[in-house]
Amino acid sequence: MNRSMIFQQVMLSAAIVGAAFAVPPVASADPPPVHLELRNTDGSSTSYLLPEIQKLHFDGTDLIVDLRSGANATHPFTSLRSLRTETAVTSVNPGPAVGPFGTVRLHQSLPNPTTRGTRIRFDLAVRGRVALEIYEVSGRRIRTLVDKDLAAGRHEIDWDGADAHGRRASAGVYFYRLKGIGADQSRRVVVMP
Repeated sequence: MNRSMIFQQVMLSAAIVGAAFAVPPVASADPPPVHLELRNTDGSSTSYLLPEIQKLHFDGTDLIVDLRSGANATHPFTSLRSLRTETAVTSVNPGPAVGPFGTVRLHQSLPNPTTRGTRIRFDLAVRGRVALEIYEVSGRRIRTLVDKDLAAGRHEIDWDGADAHGRRASAGVYFYRLKGIGADQSRRVVVMP
């Protein structure tokens, strides 16, 4: 499989799950259910609860859904008509933006997509305690990059593409989340093989 095809597949994967994670999952007693629905050309459909999905990947002709239970399902591209996500979230508070009316602005990481790592930039209008964390698509936090008091101004933090144990993150979609000073913002980053 060539690099261009891998890139297209990872970007499609990002599109599949991205809408459901405009705000990454937050640990709570009753998180809203999020479903991935695959509609087929014959009118049938298959729905998965997103937290039950371990991994979405492609083998060149099929979309393969690996579930946390150990089971997997194969969906031929030729039979897929649409993919969509659904959630019970009815409102989202995106948090304040930096400037005269807010305290924090989280920028898109660069490079994105990335093969080796990425630089995450954010601006703080005031001094305060912030946490910058990396999440898998499943909502599992894999690394905390920052968790401390920072001065006002622009900050740049490098993520080397590894988890908290130093293991390289596999190809896929990840989210970085900045919390603190009354804000909770997130953005998506795609890791290429």
